Amino acid sequence: MPHHAPLPRVVPAAKPPVALRRHGCHGTAALRPEAIAAATDAMLAEGTSITGMVWLHPEVPSAFLESRRDVWVYLPPGYDPAGRTRYPVLYMHDGGNLFCSHTAFRGEEWGVDEAAEWLIGSGEMPPIIIVGVGNTEHRTEEYTWVRDADGDGGGGRSYARFLIEELKPFIDTVYRTLPTRRFTGVMGSSLGGLMSLYLGRYRWRTFGRVGAMSPSLWWADRQALADLRAMPTSLRLWVDMGSVEGEDDAESADLLDDARALVSALEARGFQPGDNLVYWEAEGHGHDEGAWGARVVDALRYLYGWDSLRIHRRAA
Repeated sequence: MPHHAPLPRVVPAAKPPVALRRHGCHGTAALRPEAIAAATDAMLAEGTSITGMVWLHPEVPSAFLESRRDVWVYLPPGYDPAGRTRYPVLYMHDGGNLFCSHTAFRGEEWGVDEAAEWLIGSGEMPPIIIVGVGNTEHRTEEYTWVRDADGDGGGGRSYARFLIEELKPFIDTVYRTLPTRRFTGVMGSSLGGLMSLYLGRYRWRTFGRVGAMSPSLWWADRQALADLRAMPTSLRLWVDMGSVEGEDDAESADLLDDARALVSALEARGFQPGDNLVYWEAEGHGHDEGAWGARVVDALRYLYGWDSLRIHRRAA
């Protein structure tokens, strides 16, 4: 695997971040710099559905990608920027769909902030940082590793460079992270799930935990089923698929067949179900944010639970 030397630590946040906290159904700014993006002002004016503390870095640029994008950073309860504790990090694609209904596709968010707050509060998961990377009009280009027969897509390597060489160094500098692959994961759905699998396959030195919800294995005539056979067994993988994700029964069956073929290949590679691989067929689940949100608690618990991280619980 080629090694990319890290770029100088540019400052991706073109404008100061805004802290958003939930107060009933309305959003308020815990920190409100004068130089704030107009889009962020509009979102705050409409209110948010954010639970806990989420920082918004608007219009993050990249030397590798055409468009700027917003980046949301969820900070766990008890996070202290001046403290000594450092935290595992999960990078998630389609960041606008994760925390807030006002930025989510069709107004339906995953509720990742609520899921994390519940898991941490109940003691099932240690505090972690979650970075939601916003998508752009180039989503298909950025979330696919290879081009399809029409020549579309295939910009995933550039997106990977943005994540690894620009965004991650920034996050590791600004926030109190545990930066090694053991504590760093990536998760997404649909094409974001596909991209997460490719990052696990080809950028495993950075990402040690991979969550792939409803991965679009059909892309480029199912090329992923061949490319992902050599997935490193040092990864911890979550893969799932709903039972009714297609436009009809036949398409739903094909999508399930693709997921099963992937899992069979991973098991043949040496992945152990229940140890470093979980596969879940979610009965009655379609291809939408509501379905992924319904599964995210289980995915987070598996990928970042206390036992999986092998870190000691602190006494209360």
